[in-house]
Amino acid sequence: MSTKIKKHKSSIADLDANIVAIISYIGGGVLSFVPGLYYFSWAIPLVIYIMEKKSTFVKKHAIQSLSLQIVSSVLMLILYVIIGGIIRKSYAGNPWAYVTGVFSGFAIISTVATVISIVIGVFVIIALIKAYNYEEYSMPLIGKITKFSEDSINKIAGNNKEK
Repeated sequence: MSTKIKKHKSSIADLDANIVAIISYIGGGVLSFVPGLYYFSWAIPLVIYIMEKKSTFVKKHAIQSLSLQIVSSVLMLILYVIIGGIIRKSYAGNPWAYVTGVFSGFAIISTVATVISIVIGVFVIIALIKAYNYEEYSMPLIGKITKFSEDSINKIAGNNKEK
């Protein structure tokens, strides 16, 4: 779903709203490539969402970027920590199986993680283009999470009004 809206300014540094929406995607994406900060890539979209006071366009793109970063972080955590731990643990008794099996297991995990990253990257590129063109865009599979995130943050902040 994509809806074109009128050009306007954001309340953040009086920048164009589309630029701030793009920053919410790029900021999270850049942090996701910094070792040790990957699991905090949600911070920039969250700060933009909280700081924005007048543009619902910016807020919707920021919350979508936030949802995407959280889903990405959870998927990678599951892949590397939980599944990786299970693979490592399953070969603990046999040293030869450990050498051959663990490395092939980690190769599979890395391949799956790469595919997930590419899919997320494609969604982000589409969202960046839509944001630049002042279009509201709902990512497939992330749309429901975005709505839930927005409702939760509004409930916590005390903003119960419908937009």
